[in-house]
Amino acid sequence: MSKSTHTKLRAEPATTRSLRRATFGLLCISTFFVPWEELLIIPGFVTGTFLVSSMALGTAALAILLRSRITIPPLPLLFFGLFVLWNFLSLLWTVDTKATQGTIVTYISLLLFTWMLCEFVDSKPRLLTLLRSYLAGCCVAVVMLLEAYIVGRPTVMGDAARHTGGGLNPNNYALLISIGIVIAAYMAAISKPKWKSVYWLFIIPATLSVLLTGSRAGTIGLIAALVIVVVVTWSGGAQAVLPLVLALACVIWLIPNVVPPDLMQRITEGTGAGTFLVRQDIWRNGLEVWSESPLIGVGARGFLTAVVERGGWAFVAHNTPIQVLTDTGIVGASLLFTAWLVLLKQTLNLPRSGRVLWLGAALVWLINAAATSLECSKITWLLCGWIMVEYNVFRATSTRIPSVLPVLANEKTHNISAAANVRTST
Repeated sequence: MSKSTHTKLRAEPATTRSLRRATFGLLCISTFFVPWEELLIIPGFVTGTFLVSSMALGTAALAILLRSRITIPPLPLLFFGLFVLWNFLSLLWTVDTKATQGTIVTYISLLLFTWMLCEFVDSKPRLLTLLRSYLAGCCVAVVMLLEAYIVGRPTVMGDAARHTGGGLNPNNYALLISIGIVIAAYMAAISKPKWKSVYWLFIIPATLSVLLTGSRAGTIGLIAALVIVVVVTWSGGAQAVLPLVLALACVIWLIPNVVPPDLMQRITEGTGAGTFLVRQDIWRNGLEVWSESPLIGVGARGFLTAVVERGGWAFVAHNTPIQVLTDTGIVGASLLFTAWLVLLKQTLNLPRSGRVLWLGAALVWLINAAATSLECSKITWLLCGWIMVEYNVFRATSTRIPSVLPVLANEKTHNISAAANVRTST
């Protein structure tokens, strides 16, 4: 950090710096809650995550007002904002007003949370702290699942053989933990030797816990995650490969001793499973509904109501692209898919370590999105936020381009070149 840059950052009022630190801390707590938030239901709020995120939004707003300037929103975030706006407009033609209203509230909260990530996670150390917070939350969920498995307590309604943690749907649990496995491998690769073993010790029980969910899509995503783990560690030399080999050997030895045969049979049923055939019917019905209103869709979260009215299954789409296309039509889907394509382009421009990390996490998400509706899921927006933060930090480090706009009409633009990635003191 140059002396001039350090002086400019110190010139920021102490109250503003404190509010920015508080906002970042609340974002870390909220991220920590994500893998087990379903157990944190608080009267008056949806979840504990929502409560903490609301507190973060309050401190964020005060920090922005006192600082009188705001970082230029990343391009993908602008498209996400337009997508949320289109969902709001769908109130004019939705087939299910109540469902649409609830979905709009969810989208707005997710959009604001993602914006706070882009605004307050402004350095690589802060991003790594956020990832550690997420992994800590994953550890809580994994411990919950394994504890229930050991004592034989059912955690999945209607299927005593399957297990989950953190009160999550088994498929969602598998997704969150598989992404956590990719992140843990990345953290092991870049961390000091004394911390590497901690991340590897997470990967072993996390892998087994995903298999214990009995999720087919989750297992395919897990396989993809483990492939990424190999890619991340293989170029690190013998010191990196040895823990990888030991961890994989341990997992292979434990699988037949831990995972019940009926769960293994369920996982390997493939496309012949009854639930897959049901989902094919759901997808077909959804596309038929979309064909009747291809441009604007049936309204945010109107999929279920529209399909039931046609005599179909009373389920969401269980496929993110079909859900988005049916709900918001070509217009809404184009906005969301454009945001994702811009994120992909940004990811491809990152250095190799970041590129492998986020492409790997995105691949795990994509596999699960083919069998689950994830457009309203926190992990979807959290993942997008992480990628935007990584790219913003990389760009600021590489180009030193100022990226701040005045908030107040009378405020002059401040010259803060190179400050975007070095606000660790704020």
